Amino acid sequence: MNQQILCFMDKIVNTSAYNLTFDIDFPAAGLIKYCNVHVDSCYHSLAEKFIDYLRAMKTICNTDIVFVLNLKQYFGIEDLREIYKHCFYTKTCLVNLEGIKTNPIEGDRYIIVDKDLCVLDLSY
Repeated sequence: MNQQILCFMDKIVNTSAYNLTFDIDFPAAGLIKYCNVHVDSCYHSLAEKFIDYLRAMKTICNTDIVFVLNLKQYFGIEDLREIYKHCFYTKTCLVNLEGIKTNPIEGDRYIIVDKDLCVLDLSY
């Protein structure tokens, strides 16, 4: 495919009335950006979209730890269980930073850091 792109670009440069040149070491990311490649947004729920985002972060970016803000404000208990299950199976550490203490569900581990930087570890 790279060879075909280079041949196409060579043809454009040689047939143009202008003095054109191109870079052979063109990164593939530039082509992806040019073609506007993006993740399809056809999901049945926000939880499904978030799980797909976590999957992409794990496989594409090789990320093992994901920090999120106020996760419990956006998802119900069943959705959170599905997200936690996905994280457990893919060995992804999900760190949820909350401004308030909420009711714990299975799999939660609370660590509270107060204004004096005292750490309270409340595991459930």
